[in-house]
Amino acid sequence: MGEIVYKVVDGPVTKDGDCVFCLSDRRIKFTNANQICHHGNAGFKSDNLRPDGLGRDFLASISRKQYRRISRRECELTQTDYAGNIISQETITEFTVPNYDKDREHMVFGTPSREVWFKGPLDMTQAATDWIWSNIIDKTDHDPHWKMQKVWQRSHCLVLMAPETL
Repeated sequence: MGEIVYKVVDGPVTKDGDCVFCLSDRRIKFTNANQICHHGNAGFKSDNLRPDGLGRDFLASISRKQYRRISRRECELTQTDYAGNIISQETITEFTVPNYDKDREHMVFGTPSREVWFKGPLDMTQAATDWIWSNIIDKTDHDPHWKMQKVWQRSHCLVLMAPETL
């Protein structure tokens, strides 16, 4: 299933009937999950680190590399798949903990001196997206389908497409 968005009101650039964009079901679900699980939604703990929860779960699912500081001079690098299955693990000594005291957009979790952060490459496959949504549905009452904003509902038409037509 996917969606095509058509313009239904003439605008400065588009005319009535223009196809504005097409989205696959995977893309809709992934984007919706990203908005629901965004690390900024959870705020900060008193130590200025992000709290565990959907944001950390989302990053753990899409990021192939997880870094965990184990001492002042050592960090554990774990490479996983979307389900958290360990592919490889190594201890590294050359690392930099992201500056979570100055960067309000940081994505650092854990506790001081035992920080955890994630890096790419990112996995945005259908399997990873389904895994993320099973986690979201288990922990919240969110629906995986994209909800068009009211402002868009006035000037756009959303058409659901069967998978074989995408």
